[in-house]
Amino acid sequence: MYLGIDYGRKRIGLALGEVIPKPFGILENKNSASNLKEITEICNKNDVDSIVVGLPKHTDGSLGDLVPEIKEFGTMLSDFSGRKVEYEDEQYSSVEVERVINVDLAMSARKRKKKREKLDSIAAALILSQYIESKGRQDY
Repeated sequence: MYLGIDYGRKRIGLALGEVIPKPFGILENKNSASNLKEITEICNKNDVDSIVVGLPKHTDGSLGDLVPEIKEFGTMLSDFSGRKVEYEDEQYSSVEVERVINVDLAMSARKRKKKREKLDSIAAALILSQYIESKGRQDY
């Protein structure tokens, strides 16, 4: 089982899966050990072997500004959980998710927040799906 993560400074989107990932939910990013503990508990309860964290890249292939923070998070998560952490390009994940579900910006702030939370979890599922698909191609 894999855990996919869409890391953001406000929220951390989560997805679980082996073949077809499913959105799992979000955590408020407290930038603290409590996030590491919560994610490790999710891994333990769901028999997660590996964690896949999205890495933002620009269209020219250069790494996004958040990459050092994400890599530090990944290292701490691997050390804390005892699980392997791998990275997957997330260049278009959030944009693709928003396009697919057609977010309506005219909705109330409360509804926008709920929708944004779903987007983070769906983005994590998309990142994990890309990773699983690329692993399948490498096996041939």
